[in-house]
Amino acid sequence: MNEFGDELASDIVKVPHHGSGELFDEFPENVSAERAFVSSTGTNQTFMHPRKRALDLYDAHGTIFCTCDEAGTRFHITATVSEVGGITVAPDQPPYLVWERDSNDVLQNVIVTP
Repeated sequence: MNEFGDELASDIVKVPHHGSGELFDEFPENVSAERAFVSSTGTNQTFMHPRKRALDLYDAHGTIFCTCDEAGTRFHITATVSEVGGITVAPDQPPYLVWERDSNDVLQNVIVTP
C-alpha cells in the first residue's frame, strides 16, 4: 500500500466489507478520510460486522457514518458535495451498534455514541 503514497488520500471513503475486522490496518491511515461510511446493521449474527476495532481506525481520522442506529434500524445517509467542495451529510449519525471483543475474547454488541 505504501507504493501509492498520497494517492489514496480522500475526503470520503466507503468502509470496505461492512467494517470487517479483516483489513489492512494501514488503509484507513493512508486514506485519512474526514468522513467514513459503513453499510451495516451492526446486528448481523453471522458475520458480526462492523467491528469496533476496524471503525476505530477510521474514526482516528474523521467521522464515522453507519447505516443503522442502536436499535439496528437501517436508514439512508446522503453525502452532498457542493460546487466548491464542501461536504454535508444528512441525517446526523445517532448512536449505532458495533461488535467488540470482551475480556474473555467473546464478540459482543456494544453501542457507540458519536
